[in-house]
Amino acid sequence: MDGDQPLVFIANPVNEELRTTVTLANTDGGFVAWDPVALTQQALSPTEGGDGFDVRLPPYGSLFILRGEADPGSRAERVTEVAGDWTLTIPGSDPVQLAHATFWTDPGIGAKYFSGTATYVVEFQLDGPEFPDAIQFTDIADVAHLDINGEESGILWTAPYRVSANALRPGSNRVRISVTNPWRNRLISEARSNTGALFPPMTRVFNDEADIQPAGLLGPLSLVYKNHP
Repeated sequence: MDGDQPLVFIANPVNEELRTTVTLANTDGGFVAWDPVALTQQALSPTEGGDGFDVRLPPYGSLFILRGEADPGSRAERVTEVAGDWTLTIPGSDPVQLAHATFWTDPGIGAKYFSGTATYVVEFQLDGPEFPDAIQFTDIADVAHLDINGEESGILWTAPYRVSANALRPGSNRVRISVTNPWRNRLISEARSNTGALFPPMTRVFNDEADIQPAGLLGPLSLVYKNHP
């Protein structure tokens, strides 16, 4: 773009960190990598031979690489956990009170085979004068829609499972997280019944002895404070 400005997009297709080397036709000058999910930037380090750049990608992560310099004003983040009152509501079941967010497939929840959308709600107090820039969770399986104090606040589907905290306010706060998982666990449950069976094309993916996949939300809820020394 802009004549001879290279713009490279790379993506990691696996659920583990990937380290690789990106080679560009012209490596003169500095290059910076932008993470489109975390909305962060980092300067790239040349390889020992000087013919490319060392790159680290998070699980399922991606980066845009272009010529430039990283913002020298970027500083370390501070992340703190928040205690609150959690409620998990699964369609067709009574609400479950939780000490912290946990997958609904965990023992004790009683929803091992549920597939669909369940809702987590957490209420907590937030006092100033300092307020967070984002909130984040440990893990989500598989896609979550967030509502913070009645305002739509984004979709989470990959690490770092973080959204803006602009809708938080002093005092009492309420975060509603609607989590949806695939149909897999329910299909396995149906196939394991006396009259159940799996049919193509599902039999090409898994059978009735396949492992149940984690589903839901894993806490804690954490507050992210940026630009702190």
